[in-house]
Amino acid sequence: KSIVVIDDAPDLAASVAVLLELEGYIACYAMTGAAGTDLVSRSSADAVLLDYMLPDMTGADVAIALRADPATRKVHIIMCTGTAEGTVRERFSDYHAFLAKPVAHADLMRSLDLAFAPH
Repeated sequence: KSIVVIDDAPDLAASVAVLLELEGYIACYAMTGAAGTDLVSRSSADAVLLDYMLPDMTGADVAIALRADPATRKVHIIMCTGTAEGTVRERFSDYHAFLAKPVAHADLMRSLDLAFAPH
């Protein structure tokens, strides 16, 4: 499974991508919403770990764009942010999981397992 991490903290984004690769995922990252949206499209990602506060747009804007594009409509979105869930939910609520930063490794892996579980 392929995962794109979209987070404006370069050390965090890179370390989460490495962690995911150690868990057997294909992972890459972007640090802006526009670059992340493009990367999700180009990589045919299965899931996105999405921060809310990005330099060019909000995570909600990214998620709305992903849902609007037929090529990325089905991607699993896991909001992974320090922003309060209520604030995120006001703008976008069609995500598979919400994880408050700092995120524990076990919680992240559990959210991915649930996102990829057969329905």
